[in-house]
Amino acid sequence: MINIKNHVNFNFFQWLINYKYSVFIITAFVCFGLASGQSKIGFNTDYRYFFGEETKQTKAMEELDNIYSKNDNIYISITPNDQGSIFRPEILRAILETTEKAWTLPFSTRVDSLSNFQHTSAKNEELIVEDLISYHDLENSKKIESIKDIAVNNVLLANRLISPNGLHTGINVTLFMPGESMFEVPQAVIEARKLKKDIESKYPVTIRLSGITFLNNAFGEVGASDHANLTPIMYGIMLIILLVLFRSVLCLIAALAVVFLSTSATMGIVGYSGILLTPPSSIAATAILTMAVADSVHILMGMNQYMQAGNDKYTSIKLSLLKNIKPIFFSSLTTIIGFLSLNFCDAPPYHDLGNITAIGVAIAFLLSITFLPALLAILPFKAKSRTSIPAKSQLFLALERFLSQWYYAVFIAFIGFTSAALWVIPSLSLDDRFVEYFSEEIEFRRDSDYISNNLTGLYSIDFNVNSAGPNGISDPTFMNKVDEFSKFYREQSNVYNVNVYTDTVKRINRSLHNDNDEYYRLPSTKEEAAQYILLYEMSLPFGLDLTNQISLDKSSTKISIIMKDVSTAELRNAAKLGEEWLTQNAPEYMKSTGSGATVVFAHVSKANIEGMISGTALSFILITLLMILSLASFRYGLVSIFANVSPAIIAIGIWTVIHGKAGMEISIVISATLGIIVDDCVHFLIAYVKHKKQGHTVSEAISQSFSDVGNALIYTSTILIGGFIVLTMSDFSINSALGMMSALTILFGLLINLLFMPSILLMIDKIFQKKTTNNRKALA
Repeated sequence: MINIKNHVNFNFFQWLINYKYSVFIITAFVCFGLASGQSKIGFNTDYRYFFGEETKQTKAMEELDNIYSKNDNIYISITPNDQGSIFRPEILRAILETTEKAWTLPFSTRVDSLSNFQHTSAKNEELIVEDLISYHDLENSKKIESIKDIAVNNVLLANRLISPNGLHTGINVTLFMPGESMFEVPQAVIEARKLKKDIESKYPVTIRLSGITFLNNAFGEVGASDHANLTPIMYGIMLIILLVLFRSVLCLIAALAVVFLSTSATMGIVGYSGILLTPPSSIAATAILTMAVADSVHILMGMNQYMQAGNDKYTSIKLSLLKNIKPIFFSSLTTIIGFLSLNFCDAPPYHDLGNITAIGVAIAFLLSITFLPALLAILPFKAKSRTSIPAKSQLFLALERFLSQWYYAVFIAFIGFTSAALWVIPSLSLDDRFVEYFSEEIEFRRDSDYISNNLTGLYSIDFNVNSAGPNGISDPTFMNKVDEFSKFYREQSNVYNVNVYTDTVKRINRSLHNDNDEYYRLPSTKEEAAQYILLYEMSLPFGLDLTNQISLDKSSTKISIIMKDVSTAELRNAAKLGEEWLTQNAPEYMKSTGSGATVVFAHVSKANIEGMISGTALSFILITLLMILSLASFRYGLVSIFANVSPAIIAIGIWTVIHGKAGMEISIVISATLGIIVDDCVHFLIAYVKHKKQGHTVSEAISQSFSDVGNALIYTSTILIGGFIVLTMSDFSINSALGMMSALTILFGLLINLLFMPSILLMIDKIFQKKTTNNRKALA
């Protein structure tokens, strides 16, 4: 029997056994107390929470919201079921009714559609402003043809509220939500879905729903779904894996108890702290569950090993703690560092993911060295028949024989594989399209893709362009410059539509000149332009004024550019082009920053990657220092660097070859997994160093390390891989991709620790042994 009475932690181990019932009750009571906070967990449904620190883009967006109105909207697309033209009485009637009912949606402040588009015409030198479509027009085929001609040829409507082929139309509902309740977004979405169902039951049309409000709602629904569904699935998978590994109901109960308390207590802290979950942070529970069970497995396997060697249960628990407390502490600490480095991300939801998981890992560690030993001491484990410490499996015997002959080839193979991954990674395209955050199983994604492909773009750029002062928008010089700016964007191949007030001024000018197309131009004097705008505004019905395009004091205007399906890089470049054009071609006061939700999202993904470079570098340095400290060896600490970093490199390289592009998940996968894969490395190297200090040769130390921790490495890695594979079931594509890349990273981490690590140890230590021998010969 190993003598542990003189060990520094002996008194603590003995205390756990002596007061097992007290430790069990107190820790369980504290955890259940914390877990009660789960009832307070809420979900953040505001996409703006992803924006992080203020940038010039977010500042410009806030300015747009304050001067004009927020871009919160519901976009309703209408398509005839027979894929025919919308310019038929029954379809136009559906458009009219949908427009009317859209005004009744909660928080609706404005509804723009084909039917209420304010068409201008002239009659006896009088400006007529009226709805483009009315019910009495439906029986007049000539009138319908006239409506069609106006609609498909109007620059304000094409690729915004109608497709150029006349097969699809859209209705844009602007909402103003006071932000007094987290249920405002779901309330608006529920009523919009009721409207969809009602119209589809009456007319031969298909309605699809998109817009910022549905984006917000999708964040909330997916986050809630992941939190509610993935955790039970993970528990089921964990149940199966643990039963297969331990074939013991008592071991299963012990492991699941730690997992349950760790996860529940952490999520309770989330509820009490007021942190609102988002799709990224909602997966923290699954991540904590995975980490907690990995800690438990090491202690359970150690206890089983020592009981099989003939030790009694209490001694086996203490020996297992003695063997595992150091590697579990360091692996937990490195995992915490890895997740805390997510605070370098620009997006707050990833701060929450990192912080919540770090708290959970810390709680899981504390429970693993307090609650778990106490529970094991209480449960009626039976003593095993006395044997030696379990013989290595045939797998490890075969692995040792293989490595003894081929360690150099294994070393070269892994170096080559990692180098190949590094070579292909630069070709990885970084692209974050917010619609593609959601899988095609989500209705919002399917509807948005259809609208983008057939009707209008979902990515836009907004500019707030100032004039020289109040009423300055009527100045001919300013109007002409704005008009030139809009023409510049219309010439770009990736632009669908440019919404600008000068087009309305042109229409008024033409209408007041007997609809003569020669007068479809801007007026030549400021007074004339001001009169046109005033006359037009006085003719508009309630809710359809120009305040969504012109400031109240007429000193600035909002220009909206609707883009085609562009990448984030293309969107950033398109916004930059506009900023540069204004700088080079317009007066100083007209300079503006391209902004809007989609532009900010495009910059957030770039900022995340840049921030995570610093975060990953810092966590890498800290983890390396901890490895050197835990191993008490600079040499082996440096050896661990490759084992800890190369798995993520290989995983990203494989992802690059298979998918070719990645989004926000690529900025966090290295930090999120760096601390996790250290678990295998720490356990193996601590065991190896211990046996080396006992005088074993390199081969003997590797062999003994396989005996000590080999099975545990495979078991914990299997559990970790299983946990992250569950994340691939998420309908939030960032979580799904993160799960897959993390699973790949942990798989290669296991292979590197079982194959590459022994190979490099054999090479390095034999080199040092050879040098030592040569030095001794030289001295002799």
